[in-house]
Amino acid sequence: MALRIALIALLLTSLSSVAFARPGEGQRFHHFWKISKDGRSGYILGTMHQGVPSNALPESVLELFATAPSFYMELDLSKTQEIINRQYAPLPAEESLQDKISASAWQVLVKMLALYGLDASDVARKSPNSAISMVYEIRGITVPVEVEDIRQEFRKASMDKELYHQARQRGTPLGFLDSEHVRRPGMERDAARELDKLLLSTDEQIHASLIEVFQLMTKERAAYLDGDADTFLDYIRGEMAEDSFNENITERNALWLPDIEHGLLQDGVFFAVGVGHLPGPGGLVEMLRKRGYTVERFFSMQGCAELLLAPAM
Repeated sequence: MALRIALIALLLTSLSSVAFARPGEGQRFHHFWKISKDGRSGYILGTMHQGVPSNALPESVLELFATAPSFYMELDLSKTQEIINRQYAPLPAEESLQDKISASAWQVLVKMLALYGLDASDVARKSPNSAISMVYEIRGITVPVEVEDIRQEFRKASMDKELYHQARQRGTPLGFLDSEHVRRPGMERDAARELDKLLLSTDEQIHASLIEVFQLMTKERAAYLDGDADTFLDYIRGEMAEDSFNENITERNALWLPDIEHGLLQDGVFFAVGVGHLPGPGGLVEMLRKRGYTVERFFSMQGCAELLLAPAM
């Protein structure tokens, strides 16, 4: 996950869980759900943060989005740079980069610095993310030419950013589920793990790893466009340690739930979150059902604007 973050910087039952009938011929699932309770309904869209434009969505989804009385998403994208700056800010005085990585990785880093007339004191309070960028620069690591086309494709499209700007242009009231002030320890822990791996890998290993990451991104996009949330979630689980997955997906879902329920008091409210937050035992779909909501997935007829409820198996 930390490598993904670094790459983004370089790019700067009957109805339980997801057990639904597959679409028939000419039909296609979408990561779009209707949430109903006490005579009110809202909608939640699973997005792919990069690589898929908003115009890939069915027209009916875009119409519901356009007429929504309010729109909630994960983060206030106007504060993206502030959030990035915090991830790259120096560590607090009582913390040290040396304490966050292995002894062997620290030795490699110190030797690397010595070649440039630097010593340990020059990086003692660097954040893991900042140290990753420094190592990339020192070692001359760039995106492999084999996946440059993929990088360019993913840079061109961001569904979340497009929906955010459309909502702002229309004057739709916005809500944000994450607090940008929260410093999640896991983000720093994941970056430290990636720094450790980076320092102990050869250039050839790093090159191969970068290619694998971009290839995985294309697989995730294919699963997303196919409406296959289960496979998409499997890809995410495969690239994240268990503690990282729990913190970034399951625990965040639980933290978001009160704000989602508050938003659902308004009929027609529209939510957009990363698609990985929706399926599975700790997903928002199951959490909302346990809170007494009816949550129904939609599919569409290919080439038609009409959205239909997915039948239960």
